[in-house]
Amino acid sequence: YAGIGNHHTPDSDDSRGADISIINNSFSGLRSYAVYAYGFDNVEASGKYADGCSGFLVASDSSGVTVCDNYFDRGDNTDLLRNAVEFINAGADSSISGNTLKGAYYAGIVLRNCTESVTITDNTVEGSGSHGIYAADGSIAEVSQNTIDSVGASAIYVNDHSYVSAKSNVIKSPAKTGIRIDENSTVSARENILSLTGEYGI
Repeated sequence: YAGIGNHHTPDSDDSRGADISIINNSFSGLRSYAVYAYGFDNVEASGKYADGCSGFLVASDSSGVTVCDNYFDRGDNTDLLRNAVEFINAGADSSISGNTLKGAYYAGIVLRNCTESVTITDNTVEGSGSHGIYAADGSIAEVSQNTIDSVGASAIYVNDHSYVSAKSNVIKSPAKTGIRIDENSTVSARENILSLTGEYGI
């Protein structure tokens, strides 16, 4: 299923994984995510190369997750239809930075119910089938200095009571809106560069 990880929530806090480093690994042709983590604390996933995998990383009910300096390219893999990186109920001190994420079937980066602020910075998201960065279900994020290019819907989509500060991002050629805001969400948008949007800028 996944390259590295666990697939079930821990039975108790005592059984949570902690201080886990997944560094400089290569993955290819996996049906699902390269890394799958439920209930981990202080996880670093960096320097990885994932080619032809359905998705790169999902972290659920985990805190202190650092995803940095990785390369992901889905290629033509359609075994399971995934996002590239997905955080669900992420705890404090979690970040996604310096990654190159290409060709996700759905979104490049997804946050769901991340009520502790997640830092998303200096990533390149290219060719996602839907959104570049998607924040939903009351998520909070600082989104800065990312390049989002040629995605199939909106470059940054903030939905369902979420809050995003979007600063100094470069957005090019989304099929729809550059920064989309829905369902009682709040966005602070500053110093972004948007070009060739299919519909609206913001």
